Parts: sequence; structure tokens; C-alpha cells
Amino acid sequence: MANRPALCTAIGLLFLALALCGCAEQAVSDYLAGKIRARLVTEIGPARRYKVTVSQQAIDKTMRGHIRWIKIEGEDVEASAGLVIDRIFIDLRNIDYDRRKKAIRKIEKAYFEGRISEGNLNRYAARRVPRADDIQVRLRPEAVQASGSPRLLGVPVQVWVSGKLSLVDEKRVSFVPDELSVVGIHLPQGWAKKLTDRLNPLIDLEAARIPVRIESLAVEPSALKVTGTAIWEEGLFGN
Repeated sequence: MANRPALCTAIGLLFLALALCGCAEQAVSDYLAGKIRARLVTEIGPARRYKVTVSQQAIDKTMRGHIRWIKIEGEDVEASAGLVIDRIFIDLRNIDYDRRKKAIRKIEKAYFEGRISEGNLNRYAARRVPRADDIQVRLRPEAVQASGSPRLLGVPVQVWVSGKLSLVDEKRVSFVPDELSVVGIHLPQGWAKKLTDRLNPLIDLEAARIPVRIESLAVEPSALKVTGTAIWEEGLFGN
């Protein structure tokens, strides 16, 4: 116990030195980033890697429970059963934090961006749709194609459907066919409906660990980019 005053003095001198050299803000930022990163597997899902960056600011603002921004990046994130998002980026702005409960109370803005590769999209479809090994999706900026092997006169025939992706609602993305062909021969839309009924919704985030409201889609070469808002609930990152 006799050494306790000396220890307190040493800690005080350490924080004074950190403040004088401009390191205190960085130390607090790194500490918060580490605490948040440790919670992401629970709050978002397992991932190959997470990176968290927290804004540096005056310590008194942080102690009052306000953070300017938090940026979260993830690679190979399992957002829900079978759905792996290759890359996610979340940008949280003007966060109010309850220091006593150690949980976020309010976020002014929560931008979400996710990139899903063609390969992960097809693996998701194969897991979600019964007997979907024959279904494949090709993502191209000029057109999206889906293939399947329905039976024609009792014989499996590979067909290709050209179309586009469309938002069904803020959680689901579906494939909307334009035309159907077999070896260049156009077939009735009924055949396309049979294929798309098996495939759709192409993406369903209803069961995702992180609640996301999808607002826009962009088809890239062999990938789909979804952007929107992360709908964080009160108590996020709490104990």
C-alpha cells in the first residue's frame, strides 16, 4: 500500500507526457478501436479480418461520450448462414456513447457498403436453394445472366436467362429476367419464371446479424456492390 501514491503519480506523469507529445488522443483512439474490434464477431459475424479506426480528438470529448467517427472494414465476413460478403465498409458518424453502460446510445449516420463476389453469390444460392447445383449466376455491368437445367420433354437442358438485379425491398435483391434462350432459341417467359422462382431472392439480408437497409445496387465485373444504411440498435457494443 505504501507504493500506491507513487504508482498514481507515475500514472499521472505518464498521461501528462502522452498529452504533451500528442500521443494521448492516439492511445485512447487505439484502445477504443481494439474494444470495438473484439465485439465485431458477435455484432456482425465471423470474418477473416477486421480493421477498426476511431477518430482522434480531445480527450475531454471522448470522456463525455462523444466520438466523431468510427470506420469498420471487414474481409470475408459471414453476414448470415451461407452468405459471405467479400468486403464490407461501415462509416459511423457522430456517435454518442454511454460510458457507464459501455454501449452506443445514438449514431447520426451509419453508411454501409458491401461487395459480394460472383463465387460467393453462387455458393450462397447452392446452399439456400434445394438441388441448386445446376444454377449459376454471371455478373457483368452490361447484363446479369443466370443459368439452370430445367427438363425439356424429360431431358435436362441448360438455359441462360439475361436480366437485371432489382431491389424487392430494403432487405432483398432479386433477379428480373429479360429473355430466355437455349442455344440461341428464344423460349417463353414461363421457362424463365420457373428458373427465377428457384433462384429468388438472390440475396436475403433479413437474417443478417447486422441490420442493413439496402438502398442501391451496382453490378461490377464478377461482383455486386450493395450500399445503404446500417441500422444500429441502442446498446451496440455493450457488455
